[in-house]
Amino acid sequence: MNKTPAHVNKIYLAAGLAMLLIAGCSFYPQKILSYFIAGDSGAASMPYELSLYSAKKADYNIELKTSGKLECINELSVTVPDGIWGARIEKLAPEGGIVSSGEVICQLNTSAIEDNLNRAQTELANSENEFDDFKMQNELEVMTKKVEIAKKDLQYEVNLFKLGVIKKGADTIEIAVSNIGIEKNRAFISNFESKLKSQEELLKKGFLSSFQFAELELEYQRNILELEQNYNKLEMLRDLPLPEEVKKSETGVDKLEFDRKLTAQEYVTAVKLNKIEGEKKELNINEKKHKVAQAQAMIDKARVTTPIAGTLIYSNSWIGKTRVGMEVWSGLDILKIVDLKNMKIIVKVNEKNIDKFEAGAKALITLNSQPGKALNGFVHSVSKLAKLKDERDPKGPKEFDVTVYFNDSSEVKLVPNMSADVSIICAALRGASRVPKDFAADGNITIAAPFVRAINIKALKKKAGEKDAPPPAQGADFSMAGEDEDYYYFIAPHDEFRVLIPQKGLDTVETKI
Repeated sequence: MNKTPAHVNKIYLAAGLAMLLIAGCSFYPQKILSYFIAGDSGAASMPYELSLYSAKKADYNIELKTSGKLECINELSVTVPDGIWGARIEKLAPEGGIVSSGEVICQLNTSAIEDNLNRAQTELANSENEFDDFKMQNELEVMTKKVEIAKKDLQYEVNLFKLGVIKKGADTIEIAVSNIGIEKNRAFISNFESKLKSQEELLKKGFLSSFQFAELELEYQRNILELEQNYNKLEMLRDLPLPEEVKKSETGVDKLEFDRKLTAQEYVTAVKLNKIEGEKKELNINEKKHKVAQAQAMIDKARVTTPIAGTLIYSNSWIGKTRVGMEVWSGLDILKIVDLKNMKIIVKVNEKNIDKFEAGAKALITLNSQPGKALNGFVHSVSKLAKLKDERDPKGPKEFDVTVYFNDSSEVKLVPNMSADVSIICAALRGASRVPKDFAADGNITIAAPFVRAINIKALKKKAGEKDAPPPAQGADFSMAGEDEDYYYFIAPHDEFRVLIPQKGLDTVETKI
């Protein structure tokens, strides 16, 4: 017995199905009881309940669905000022309150800072007193050195004058005086010798005592001695200047000159050293003043003010939410000033989908707190660089940050960190038909009415991706218009067509009756 070829069986099946539909099965399009006969003769037949899906022309949006949390567009983080460590929060302005620019929003405990200020002030006072003592001591040393220099200059001048006198030799006046003294002594001795003889006669006769005569003899001997001294002095004056005396005087002058120069140089050096030491002490004082100013500034900084107006929000860090009594340190984010009137959502988009839209694309935003209400928005910006979805997987998928703004959020109350679903409108289709992706079996969608045929999705995608492909004309064959997460969109030649639902698509929302 000859077997019927497989392609003939397919023709019979298609013809029978078409006749069945045309004959009146359109009155019950959603449920048709039949048998699935495989095209391959080796495959077993599997009976199951067949269903049809009606695809009608309508206007659709191709949407890219994602989600994120609300953030403020205008937001200022308030951190603990620089230089403050280990302080505790004493006071906080109420969270959620409206604050004005310059208003105090946080008061930090300043006991440790005040201790630093008192210590710095004490050190400054000690340094200033030490500097005053140094200046007084310096003035005294300078005056002492000046007096010492003046004395040595005077000694030098005196000895220099003496040296000049010695080098000139004997004074003619002194020689004349010595000669006069010699002549006087000679005349006195000559006269005294004759007088002494006459007095000796008187002594013999008893008119003169021996004591008186002895005094005369003593006076005579004194004049003889004085005459000898005048001779010696005259001889010495005639021999001046003596080389030894000149050398001795010159050595004394040289010593005094060196000594006065050394003292003057010591004075100059001492002045320079004192100046350097004074500058060092002034720098030390300036450093202490800077520490005092820093401590005072820290006390001023402990009164944290807001530079802008807005709504006050407490930050939530790894040590918990900002609260009174919490220990904080420089750079820690403790508060935020936000503008709740203008919010944004930053969502993640897979790199495969990033080319499906551009900045300015429309978006629908649904808050998780109000799931039944969609708000209009738009794509404000798309990041230029992609980031790994999982940093631990360098070969894993990458994502772009996409910032979405609200068009108008005055109808709802928005709060930072609210969760929201975002649907980015990638394309707006007019007169298109859509079919759930679950209805594609082995890459094909089977159309059951008004004609029977299988549409290959891959082939349609390839054709749609060709450059300079003309748009499909009215009544032309099927063409791919796009796709999203759930649907394929087609430009079809008919206002309505029906698709055979494969067994795997029976549990989708679209097919539940």
